[in-house]
Amino acid sequence: MTDPAAGNVTRLLHDAGRGDRGASDRVMELLYDDLRRLAVAKLGDMPPAATLQPTALINECYLRLVDKEIDYADRLHFFRLAGKVMRGIVVDYTRRHQTQKRGGGRHRVTLEIADRDGDRAVGEMAAVSEAMERLADRDAEAADVVLLKYFTGLSHGQVAEAKGISEARARRLWKLGTTLLAEILELE
Repeated sequence: MTDPAAGNVTRLLHDAGRGDRGASDRVMELLYDDLRRLAVAKLGDMPPAATLQPTALINECYLRLVDKEIDYADRLHFFRLAGKVMRGIVVDYTRRHQTQKRGGGRHRVTLEIADRDGDRAVGEMAAVSEAMERLADRDAEAADVVLLKYFTGLSHGQVAEAKGISEARARRLWKLGTTLLAEILELE
């Protein structure tokens, strides 16, 4: 996610945060491919019958971000927020889908189940999202690493660079975060 135009994107993000709709539109043009990869990754775990498409997810994310006055620090900050917004949209979608199909019942989820590609039940995303909120309460730095790596799709090296820490520390925080997340999920 690093390129020579990052300074231009950061400037546009600052302008967009101050309400410049043209800058918001330009940011979406420049970052659309990255957002699409993020959306595809988020939707790749949904059941095949799910009707939410990457383009719809990106558009909804854009609508939720564009009219807010957010002081984006940089491109990473934008992607953190976009990842959280997309996660929220997917969680809302899966909750509605679960309510319609299964009567809204909750079930137990383990981290191993939640981490298997293509094998998530519809309600698991909501349970993982709630667990992430609890993880942030317990250890905000570990939760941030899990968010960046798992939900935003960054590598350990990219997480380390983004947070200004060593890759070894990013790996330790990942291990701590996933361990704590597993404990939280086991309690459900």
